[in-house]
Amino acid sequence: MKNFIGTYIINNPIFWIVLIGSFVCFILYKEFIRSSNYLRSRGHLKTLPKEHYYILNDIVVRSARKSYKIDTVIISTYGIFIIKYINRIGKIYGDDREEEWIELKDKKKVYFDNPARCNHACIRILAEILGLDTNYFVPVVCFPSEATLSLDTKDKLTSIELLDDTIRTYRKEVLKYGLTEIRNKVKKNNVSKKDVEEYEEKSTPKKNTCPKCGADLVVRKGKYGDFLGCKNYPKCKYTKEI
Repeated sequence: MKNFIGTYIINNPIFWIVLIGSFVCFILYKEFIRSSNYLRSRGHLKTLPKEHYYILNDIVVRSARKSYKIDTVIISTYGIFIIKYINRIGKIYGDDREEEWIELKDKKKVYFDNPARCNHACIRILAEILGLDTNYFVPVVCFPSEATLSLDTKDKLTSIELLDDTIRTYRKEVLKYGLTEIRNKVKKNNVSKKDVEEYEEKSTPKKNTCPKCGADLVVRKGKYGDFLGCKNYPKCKYTKEI
């Protein structure tokens, strides 16, 4: 009888529709929570007086090798705040030196890119664009309030609910003039999504192209078997295993 019921359920299309529908709803729910946290963060910043704070969202800057996204830039007389939102609600471990931080949740470890490194890369790029010392910038990493932080970082750590209050704690005026000019320069140097895709496509070596000189890679025979070698050999001695 049990086998009959099991076979009936598995062969019933309604069972699979419900199962797949539940999975899709779960994925959409997680995305909704992520977006909700992101929007909540921005919502709290609306309490900052517009006459003292310029807020720019989704700014992309580019170095010679890589593009970086800044979730929010706040330009004020009290400094330029570079904010990264991290949607992790477990226990967070890491420090400034590590390439990845760890979220421990339900006894499972999830690794994610160190946001402090991203913040500092963005600050170096913006400092060069604006002609300012990096001391004028304040890197901030913002987590949901449910997260438990065990981090060794020089970046300012805060929660979504306290983000605006954190910004307000900075009361020493360091940039008294030129805020509008700074805002305009940041907006002017914001890299569009299309530009990022074109840049990454150009900077990513093709599968059968030598990453050193750009020439084609050809199959060559060696002592230990076939391998890929640069067509410009011996001028270029790049090789790759097949």
